[in-house]
Amino acid sequence: MKQETRVYLIDLNNDTREVEVGDWNNLTDEQWIDLSERQGYVLSLEGFQRAFNKEEIPYETYLRFITIKID
Repeated sequence: MKQETRVYLIDLNNDTREVEVGDWNNLTDEQWIDLSERQGYVLSLEGFQRAFNKEEIPYETYLRFITIKID
């Protein structure tokens, strides 16, 4: 089984009402992935590098690098 590291971003200006201020580090990887996918902010490492270098990542964005198993 292969593994891939992806960058899951959460835009604080998007719908984040379910997470209290200061609670971001308490989210499980599964909760983080779910919120990030609902916002549509999942990037490959290469995609993140490209977006970061072009300054396309909003300032008020939290991110987490998560390694997942892929089939």
